[in-house]
Parts: sequence; C-alpha cells; structure tokens
Amino acid sequence: MIFKNLIMKYSFDKILISPKKLKFFVRTINNINIIDAYFFLLNISSFKKAKILLNKIKLIIANLKLKAFLYYIKEIKVTKSIVLIRSQPRAKGRAFKIQRKYSYLTIIVSQYQNSKIKNIAIKNLERFFTIYFNTNY
Repeated sequence: MIFKNLIMKYSFDKILISPKKLKFFVRTINNINIIDAYFFLLNISSFKKAKILLNKIKLIIANLKLKAFLYYIKEIKVTKSIVLIRSQPRAKGRAFKIQRKYSYLTIIVSQYQNSKIKNIAIKNLERFFTIYFNTNY
C-alpha cells in the first residue's frame, strides 16, 4: 500500500502568554501522538499555559474527527508576536512599564507512515474510547 504523507498546518496567533513560558510546555508534546498529547496536557491542566495548549489540541482533534489516532505532532513552533506596553503610575509622577507579550503558535501535524506505528495508534484509540465512552471500539 502506498500512503501519502499528509501534513496539516494549524496556526494560532495573539496568544496572551510570552513565548518563553509557552516553549516549556511545547517541548514536552513534540513528536508524539495527538491523543497522547491530549492526555498529557489533561494531567497538567492546572497551569494556564497547559490549558491554552489543551484547547488548541482539542480543536485539532475535533477537526480530524475519528482519524486523529493516525496523526502525530510533527513540529511545534512558538514565535514572538506583538508586545503591548502599558504603564502603571508610581510615586512622584513616575511610571512603571508593563509589557504584555503575545506569541504565535504553529502546530504541524503529519500522518504515520509505518504500519507498526499505526497499530500502536489504533490501540491508543481503543484506550481513548474505553476511558471516555466506556465502550470498545
């Protein structure tokens, strides 16, 4: 069988978190299955940055529907976006600068090519359905 290597690119802009803070969580979910990334971020979802990434992964899973188990996160890029500068008044007419840094998030998703890896992905899908829907797929 000939499989085409399907690559999809999802880009999200103006996320209100500095790129330095977001890169910490991005490193952990690079090159893994989308559903595994979802479960990992669900476990550490007490952090604001993890919640934002979790919502983006949910959007990708919803877009791929039942084929989500065949895809993995090939690459994630976090780049600097705009910086809003605000000022906080201080004593004696001075002002203190507040920088609100935004970031761009680009997620590149690719399809598995190896059949052994696809079998592992199918087992992950079965685990996903048994946990959330209490049924076997």
